[in-house]
Amino acid sequence: MPRPALFGLDRRDLTAEQRLVLALAAPDPDVAEVEHAAATCDVRELFSLARRHNLLPLAIHAAGSGTPHLARLLESDERFAALRRQFLFLDRIQVIVLGDLIRWFGAGGVPFLLLKGLGLAEILYSNPLQRVGVDIDLLVRREELDSASALLAAEGFSAVHPEFYKSTHFHLPFVRSDRKLPITIEVHWELSPARSPVQFDPRGWWDRARGRSLRAGAVHVPPADVEFAHLAWHAFNKGAVTLRDLGEIARARQRLAGAVEYEAARQIAERSGAGGFVAQAELLAEAYWGTPRGACGHVAERSRLQRRIADRILAPGRVLRLGAERRSTERRLSYWSLLARDRASLGALFAEVAREAREPAPDSTDQRGVRHALGETAKLGLALIHLAWPGPR
Repeated sequence: MPRPALFGLDRRDLTAEQRLVLALAAPDPDVAEVEHAAATCDVRELFSLARRHNLLPLAIHAAGSGTPHLARLLESDERFAALRRQFLFLDRIQVIVLGDLIRWFGAGGVPFLLLKGLGLAEILYSNPLQRVGVDIDLLVRREELDSASALLAAEGFSAVHPEFYKSTHFHLPFVRSDRKLPITIEVHWELSPARSPVQFDPRGWWDRARGRSLRAGAVHVPPADVEFAHLAWHAFNKGAVTLRDLGEIARARQRLAGAVEYEAARQIAERSGAGGFVAQAELLAEAYWGTPRGACGHVAERSRLQRRIADRILAPGRVLRLGAERRSTERRLSYWSLLARDRASLGALFAEVAREAREPAPDSTDQRGVRHALGETAKLGLALIHLAWPGPR
């Protein structure tokens, strides 16, 4: 059972909706806790909170798993029934498309690793309908990116703004040229942009990749220690983290085979610059579900200012309330607060705002300009002063 307090946030002060989403996202869900919370939930509040935490598929699946209170609650809002149909459709489409990718890439002699998404749904969950996405992420070797692009083009897919993504990102998104398929295929050649302070080295992943039999066919996925470190970084990559992300990290942590594999994951996280992300993810998982922290969760490799900011804007109560709904300034500071101290200069933080102002949006040739840069810089500076100031917030 969860602990009664979450680092200063008393569980008795949580709303029924908050208790329910915590129970749904837990690595070992407690049906009794789900039912107890569902009995007094407001369905509109639940929908909003579950959406912010990417938990709508989990909630819908749980409603058909021996939870009559939750089932009745969800039946009172027609949006859940519509989403159930949508998730079933998306899951079927993803399985079909992944099966096609396995055949196309196999025939073309282009190996790939399946990242996140459908692989996690089938490996970390008891039923893949508990985690339904809208894209399929593949990792290919950099030198085989053109071959992978040609394979997809031959099957009716086209890259979205390829020059923009090749120059600023670490993956290329592909969609069906006729737009009839609601699935995006993202082909990665790296795991983070070249300018990112966090850099994973996927070159050594191929020899250690794990084979998995999924509904779509046989695939390879990254090693468990790499997957754990990458999941933690990716959870905070956009400056906001959800309970679904944290629950998956806790599940991945459970799958690490003992202290040796965990130590390998810790070393990967620290070498890549993702140690602070793993530490924060483990801290939150411990707060919410009592998941024990490992050595990485106790590493203090950040500055006092970074830790102060993380303690305030990534506190368990705040993460629980906001989920993915955070303003751009808070997202920037959340991410910056988790970087390793030697990779987290204030100058780089503000330089990123200036860089974005010079960079056109992918569907436009217009730069966002000086006014955007000045406005974002001012908001960032004020937020930094506010958060750094001593005293409670």
